Amino acid sequence: MKILGIHSDICHLGGHTRAFLMFMDLFKALGNKVIIVSRTHKETRATVDMPIIDQKTAKPLLLPVEVRASFGLAHYRINQLRRYQPVRNILPTDITEQDIPVIYWGNRYLTPFPDEVKHMAEEADYVYSDTEMYVRLEDDMPIQQKHIQYVHFPSEGTPPVFGKEPERLWVNSIFTQSWVRIRWGFSIPPYHSLEDKYAVVRMPRQIYQAQVVNPPIYVEDYRNDRGFKDRYYDVVMFARLGQDKFTVADFLDKNFKLLTMGALSKVADMIPEGQKKEQPYRPPGKLQTNVTFNAIKNLLPNAKVYVHGKGFGETIPGIPSPPEHFGITICEAMASGLPAVVPRAGGCWTDIAQYGKYCQGYSTWDELKQLIQKLTTDEAEWTKWHDLALEGVKRYDFDKIKEQVKGLI
Repeated sequence: MKILGIHSDICHLGGHTRAFLMFMDLFKALGNKVIIVSRTHKETRATVDMPIIDQKTAKPLLLPVEVRASFGLAHYRINQLRRYQPVRNILPTDITEQDIPVIYWGNRYLTPFPDEVKHMAEEADYVYSDTEMYVRLEDDMPIQQKHIQYVHFPSEGTPPVFGKEPERLWVNSIFTQSWVRIRWGFSIPPYHSLEDKYAVVRMPRQIYQAQVVNPPIYVEDYRNDRGFKDRYYDVVMFARLGQDKFTVADFLDKNFKLLTMGALSKVADMIPEGQKKEQPYRPPGKLQTNVTFNAIKNLLPNAKVYVHGKGFGETIPGIPSPPEHFGITICEAMASGLPAVVPRAGGCWTDIAQYGKYCQGYSTWDELKQLIQKLTTDEAEWTKWHDLALEGVKRYDFDKIKEQVKGLI
């Protein structure tokens, strides 16, 4: 079969890029012909109509505004693909550059899809996309029956096109599955109708119960040969460098020896022309930025414990950190032999931790501190959760997920 993968920027460092490439790697491992369409330059400019309120008449007006959609700072070249991504089958020659849209905004794409990409979609047996900005591909391409939409987190502003929903909606966790049902099902007015006695909700089955397909990793690629006494840092935090991911970093840095890692970027930044762009967030601790995959493998085993912050605390005062939809870096840490401590929220708790079976959870600052103190001073306790981490991460091994996907396409 021929599978076309569409991604906003294949050279952008981030969890969604890694998961996309691992699934394309998986499709190719199953013997399919894989073609990846991506844009690899960082920025798109377009003029959009921004709604404003006329101060004299109090009526809405559309004001043309020049908008710049940018992918931030962390970016590598296509020929560096295998340096930064843990793929085995995908090659740079599988990737073709096209001027595809960066993001869906204001009820339309900033730029249209090129005719060549539409033709490639027509010829493909499946079209795979995994960034929420492409959930509305059917606006430009009639691919409903062969569209595999992988959902990391269901953005409320980009639900599927009503009546043209992708035939296959895959989600990264049970938690995301429930949010798809709420945000794209119960919250979408076209699925609602009023009958004589009851209000009835009718939604496509793939939205009501999207298929859970966890992101795969090559578990054997990670190092877990270092024991309790060989790990120099108490704690490591590894995630995209955003305040929502590192809500507990300041607390940890004050109480423990902390290693922090991540990409100096966001998924996408879109700002009007002339507006100043904020500098990337840098958490405390011994910070390693934009590291290669080999560096990731070598750095993670230097710590005793992995801590995830997203889903606990506040990004700024009064703004809580939203729950993590999955958390692929948690799996990478577990494959490196680290006991993981995660918030009792989101996919990292429902799926990866399985409610405390494979990772420990925290809900308060005191609980977080006590868990880390126990794991960093009690070798028997550390060994217990070290072994559970290595056991639990096997659920996401490439070959196991490959067999599941084989039965779905």
